[in-house]
Amino acid sequence: MSHFFSDIEDSKFEIEFEVNGQHYRYSLVINPERVVHESLHQKTSKFFSFIFRRDWSEADSSYDIRQQNFGFAVREAEKVRQNASLISTAAQYNVPCALELVNYFITFYTNVGYGGRTHFEIREMYEASEYFHGRPALRSQMSDILSNLDLGLAEVIIETIYYVDKETGNTIKTKYPFCIHRYGKQEQTLSMGFESSGIQAAFLLLMKILTALEHGGVVIIDEMEADLHPDMITTLLDLFIDTERNPHNAQIIFTCHAHEVLNDLQKDQILLTEKDPDGFSEAWRLGDMKGIRRDDNLYAKYRAGAYGAVPNL
Repeated sequence: MSHFFSDIEDSKFEIEFEVNGQHYRYSLVINPERVVHESLHQKTSKFFSFIFRRDWSEADSSYDIRQQNFGFAVREAEKVRQNASLISTAAQYNVPCALELVNYFITFYTNVGYGGRTHFEIREMYEASEYFHGRPALRSQMSDILSNLDLGLAEVIIETIYYVDKETGNTIKTKYPFCIHRYGKQEQTLSMGFESSGIQAAFLLLMKILTALEHGGVVIIDEMEADLHPDMITTLLDLFIDTERNPHNAQIIFTCHAHEVLNDLQKDQILLTEKDPDGFSEAWRLGDMKGIRRDDNLYAKYRAGAYGAVPNL
C-alpha cells in the first residue's frame, strides 16, 4: 500500500461480498496513472472461479483481458480507460453481471469522505428530519429504536420550526426532531440538539441504516463507536441480522475500537488491523487464523493478546 514513507506506488485492495445469494471476490491494484490489475471471481464450490481478469502489460502498453461468462464485448472492453473500472464501464453497456453489481453497490450510505470520517453537522439534523418527516413508516421505526436505547425517552417527533439565516437575514422554514420524555404522569419535550451526543449520532445513523434495510444496499461506517455506547452498537447490528427487518440482505461494514462488539460477531465477520514499525498496516480476517474455534470467547482472547492487533502501550 502506498503511503508517506513507502516507495511503492501501487495500492492493493480486495473485498468479498454477497449479492443476491452469490459470493464474489473483487481485487484491484491501482496507482495514480492507471488500473494495474482488476479481477472478479465468483464462489462456485469451495473455490472461486474467475469471471474476468484485466492486467496491465508494461511491455505492450496495453491490457491483457480474459473473460469467462462476463459478457463484455472484447472490442469495447479494450477501449476502457486506464483509470476506469471494467465493471463500471461494462454496466454502461448493459452487461447483466456488471449491472447487477453496480445497481447493488450504487445504493450505499457512509460517513466517510475524502478526508476520512465526517463528523455530523447541524445541517444533517435538518436533512434527516425532512427525510423522516416524508416517510412515516421509517419515522416510526426510528422513534421505537431510539426509545429502546434511552431510558425515559418515549418518542421522537418531527416538528416544523423557523429560524433566521445569519448570512441573508431570511426566515427559514424547516423540520427538526424533538424528543418526548415521560416519567410517571409527567411529560417534557426536549430539542434533539440538547440530547446526548449518542442519541444524536444514533438518530443520524438510523437515516442511513433504515434506508438500506428498506431497499437493500451497503452501509459503511467509520468509527461506529464514536458517541455510541457499545450496547447501542449491538442494537443497530441486530437490525441487519433480523431477516424480517432486513428482507433485502443489506450489509454493514464498520470500523470500531469497542472490544465488546466481539461478543456479538462471528470469527468470519471480523477483520483485525495492525501497523508495523515501518508504517505498513496489515489487515486479516480472524477466521483465517489457525486454531480459532467457533465457540471461542473472542473478546476474552483478543483482550489477552492472542490475536494481535492491540496497541503496544
